[in-house]
Amino acid sequence: MMQDTVSVEAFGKDHWSTLAFVETRCVDDGGIVDKERMRCNTSRHAALLGRIQQRSTSKWDEKWGTILSDGTVLPEHDDWDCLIDLAKAGYVEIVDIDEGNVHLTDQGWQVAHQLRRFIAEGGTYKAFRPS
Repeated sequence: MMQDTVSVEAFGKDHWSTLAFVETRCVDDGGIVDKERMRCNTSRHAALLGRIQQRSTSKWDEKWGTILSDGTVLPEHDDWDCLIDLAKAGYVEIVDIDEGNVHLTDQGWQVAHQLRRFIAEGGTYKAFRPS
């Protein structure tokens, strides 16, 4: 079942930590995400099966779903969905999802900078809101 895009206002810790992860991969690895570090609900992303190296072959557990800013959990929503939401928000350009190749947009770099500073000053991903 496909879920609607999550709005920026509803982004919680999973969306913001995914943005921070993407920013690190853009700086350190040319925008190639480490697929083994992405939560992947393979029943939702069947097209990526075989291209994603899973650390575990276990079936997706709804408790791993994405947590939104109000504490709501989207039980089927994973880091790939967060990445797509970040792209729809204008923060990330997905160059090639099969290869895990992503770039931050100018707006994405600005928000990633705000996020990094917020975390460095003692904030949490859960509490972050871009200005």
